[in-house]
Amino acid sequence: MASSQQPHHDESAPPGNFGSSTTSSGSTGGADLQFSHDPGDHVSPSNSDGPVFVELFCGCARLSAHAAQAGFRVFPVDHSYNQHQPAHPILELDLTDLAGQTVLWEIFRRLRPVFVHMGVPCGTSSRARDRPIAPALRAQGAPNPRPLRSAQHPLGLPGLHPKEKSRVESANELYMLCARVVHVCHAQGVSFAIENPARAWTWEALDVIVQGYNDAAFLAYFRGLFKVDCAACE
Repeated sequence: MASSQQPHHDESAPPGNFGSSTTSSGSTGGADLQFSHDPGDHVSPSNSDGPVFVELFCGCARLSAHAAQAGFRVFPVDHSYNQHQPAHPILELDLTDLAGQTVLWEIFRRLRPVFVHMGVPCGTSSRARDRPIAPALRAQGAPNPRPLRSAQHPLGLPGLHPKEKSRVESANELYMLCARVVHVCHAQGVSFAIENPARAWTWEALDVIVQGYNDAAFLAYFRGLFKVDCAACE
């Protein structure tokens, strides 16, 4: 996990506004966000006066649940395909889609989070794909997924099947969004954390994406993030 307590600027999300001021999914008004699908329908309005905590790719949203207990106003976000049983109501957004990302930037712009946690999906980046499935499990019908990335090709191996390529490209959209969030948080002084398996190709993919900003200072900042390795078993 990489994190920062002093988490730069992104053309797609101007730091002065923390993102676009308009959205195709709704409009702003009053003191709070207003959407055609009100986040309050999905996210309980607990601690309405507390500091804002945003959890992207929240899965079971357990971190948000604990943050809410600690007094934060929480906005856990995940796709409608999320298979986890959430410990806190979540806001369903497709963050590979421009409309979903626009809603996210509007949340940032209007609510000014103090902390953003990103548990980016790692399925296409898992190094477990490098290990063949045991023959006994194969005989029982277990799938044997092949590697989709490598050190030389962290954004996707050449020659992938169309379905594999589509999965990698969708994951790359989320990685690019993650880098964008880091860029904006760095500019705004917002603390953040990125969570992923230590050996996943996610880190190499993010590094390539950050290099694409052609900003030496931001690249050095990203590579210097504070890193924490911890066991994730229950």
